[in-house]
Order: sequence, then structure tokens, then C-alpha cells
Amino acid sequence: MIKVTPELYKCQMCGHLQLNTDTHPEITKTADSAESVQHFKELAETIQASAELKPGDLIIDVGSNDGTLLKFLNHDGLTVLGIEQDVKIAEEATASGIFTIPKHFDIELADNTSHVFGRATVVTCNNVLADIDYLSTFIDGIKLILKDNGLFIFETPYGFDVIERLSEGIFDCCEHLSYFFVKPLAKFLCDHDIKLEKIQWFPREGGSIRCFARKEKCSYPFSDIVNKFINRELACPWPEMEIVKND
Repeated sequence: MIKVTPELYKCQMCGHLQLNTDTHPEITKTADSAESVQHFKELAETIQASAELKPGDLIIDVGSNDGTLLKFLNHDGLTVLGIEQDVKIAEEATASGIFTIPKHFDIELADNTSHVFGRATVVTCNNVLADIDYLSTFIDGIKLILKDNGLFIFETPYGFDVIERLSEGIFDCCEHLSYFFVKPLAKFLCDHDIKLEKIQWFPREGGSIRCFARKEKCSYPFSDIVNKFINRELACPWPEMEIVKND
């Protein structure tokens, strides 16, 4: 591991950026923020344009919070399903018309969900992946609930922006466990037969990426837009670092 700051580490092998301690971010209702509501309205429009949805298609949002995103997709014969570990917020979402499973997402839940509801055409996951410390099993769960050739669309804070702020002496990355770079993220997904196809950058949370990935056998090279992000990262100047021996 490479020590970037007292709390932040970079993997020498893959380049993944991660805190050295787990985080427990406070869960707040999406609807309490007008900016978040507008953001998810725009995301819903992007999903509809990208996935070519048709009546009967299932959309699952993992970490669905109060169902704000799914409310914008709950029309034209589409079926929506939320998964939210905060029981109170999940129950409120269900009461508002967005059926939500009030449980923590894991392999067992993924397997049960796929048997009861079928597999989804689209699975979304926003600002959740960055707080997961068991990424491989989490992604295996996503694959269980996603149709072959289905879309996995997720948003997460971007590691490149963290490093840019560090180079300016700003350390403000204690909210999430992981800060993803596209290069290790694309390889990680590829190793799980999920192909990263497209990326959109936006300024939310100090710089985030919206990733569009498809459940299919992955092969190299990546798409032009993915390679554009990777090449930018390879040219990224890192702050002073210290090698730390793995235990």
C-alpha cells in the first residue's frame, strides 16, 4: 500500500484509493434536498434514454433511500423495486407507493430477490458503492439481480478529484470508504464479467462519476470514453507518498 495521507491509502497494484478505516455515513432522506430531487429526475431521464425501457421491465435501485429516483421511473408500465437498509425510510417509501425491501443488500437477498421478482433490465446504485468494504460479493449480488446484457448504472465520488484537491492542500475525503479511479474500477468490473461502457463526470460531492456498465463478458480494450478517463488518470501528479507494509 502507498500512504497518501494519514487516513488515505492507494493500492500499489491496482491504484484503488481507500481510507484505512470503515465509515458509517449518516443516511438522510433524498427528498429533503431540492438539489438531490432535481439530480435524480435528470438521472431518471438519462436511464430511460440509455436503456430503451419497455412495459414490464424491472428497475431495481440498491440503496434506494426514500424512492425519489424510482418515483421518476414508475410509469409507462415499468416495474420498480427499492432496496434500503434503513427500515424507517424503506417503510416510508413503500407507503408512498414505491415498494421497498427494508434489508441490507447481500448475496442472500440478491438471490431471493431474483427468484421472487425476476431479474432487472436496469440496476441502479448511487453513492453506495463507495461505502462498501466487500466489493466483490456486492458486485456478485448485483449480477444475480441483473439480466444478461442488462445495465448497471451507478454514481460514486471520483478519486481523481480527491487527488487534485490534495495537491492543493485540501483533505476533505473522510465521508466514504473508497474513492474510485476509472482504471482499477474498469478492471475490477471486467473481472466480474461486467463491462464499463460509458462514464459521465459531474461536480456533485466535489466531483463524481456516473458509470454505465453492462452484464456481459468483458474484453479489452475499453471504449474510447473509458480510455480517455484512464489516460488522464495515468498523467495525474500524485502528492508525496509513503510506502506502508501490508500486514
